[in-house]
Amino acid sequence: MSATRVSIRGNETGMRKWAALGLGLAVRQGGDEVVPIAIREALGREKNREAAPAYWIALGLARDEGARTTIREGLWRASDPRTRMYAATAMAMIGGELSARALRERLPEETSSLARVAIAQSLGYLGFPEDSGVLEGVLTSLREPGLQGLAATAISFHGGVEDFHALNKAARAEEGSPVQRAAAIEGLGMLLGGSPPLVLGEASRQSNYTVFNDWVKEMLQTTL
Repeated sequence: MSATRVSIRGNETGMRKWAALGLGLAVRQGGDEVVPIAIREALGREKNREAAPAYWIALGLARDEGARTTIREGLWRASDPRTRMYAATAMAMIGGELSARALRERLPEETSSLARVAIAQSLGYLGFPEDSGVLEGVLTSLREPGLQGLAATAISFHGGVEDFHALNKAARAEEGSPVQRAAAIEGLGMLLGGSPPLVLGEASRQSNYTVFNDWVKEMLQTTL
């Protein structure tokens, strides 16, 4: 990992964000208090602001509690909804009640359907019981067929009895979009399955990743 730490301090901008992501992955399963500091310092030196979401994801992978303020700023102030999507995902990766609170506060103010679904998926992954109704509300308010599937997976990630009832109700509804019903059925299958959720991969499903930033496009082409 020492070579990666050297890379994150280097002068090649294109490599620093990848080094940050590598460091985040390396310490995901075991704490290293030096690594998050190095990633935060690299973010502070980064001149290409479009690369900021890569560092947020890296800090989320590293479970950096000290990064919440910076990521929350992106969740509220970033003009691009895709950037806000990455901020929401990073919050989920950090975990904890403080992350959930930040996501709950943002959701009512969020105008982008893409970002709303990302917030819902992040709340679903975090799994606090009080968010069941919030997630169902996101699903029922969506009109975009592709995003309805993502909202259904958010409910399935949450995985409670109320979530089962919400998806079952949506799957049996005689009114509304057939895509939404299909999405609810898919969500039921995921909820009843035994595999744990993977937030970053699921946040990209049915999304046009060819218009994403280069750093995430290459990563999603690898994982999809």
